[in-house]
Amino acid sequence: MDLIQHLLFALSLFSVSFFFGKSLLFSSKNKKRMAPMAPGAWPLFGHLTSFKSSKPTHVTFGDMAEVLGPVFAMKLGSYKVLIISSQEVAKECYTVHDKVIDRIDLTASKILGYDVSFLTFSPCGPYWKGMRKIATSELFSTATIDKERLIWRLKTCT
Repeated sequence: MDLIQHLLFALSLFSVSFFFGKSLLFSSKNKKRMAPMAPGAWPLFGHLTSFKSSKPTHVTFGDMAEVLGPVFAMKLGSYKVLIISSQEVAKECYTVHDKVIDRIDLTASKILGYDVSFLTFSPCGPYWKGMRKIATSELFSTATIDKERLIWRLKTCT
């Protein structure tokens, strides 16, 4: 009888501490950092039913941004997608917090990009940084664009 009471006490202590710890981990403080989820998602289709109207997609996103704010989440099919509709927030995401964003590994990028050796298909890392540095200094520099401008004009005039 004494063993059963100790086991029940230990089980109740464990369950109370588990639920208390879970409520601390997933408190409202952490939920403020998550983007609000757009309401009305279907289990399998997500928010794809929101785009069946005659309005263009960017207008639908704009309407959702007016209600939910400049950053919100939605489900496209079974994938959760983060929508950013503010220029300032997008600039911050791609300049300050760009370490979080990484390219996804696709089979098409391996086939078309010669085993991810292209700049557009390669994952962020030392190879990509070196390729980006070469591209910005050699291909996309002002001097190179000015040199090519004459050729572009000749091609478009003929």
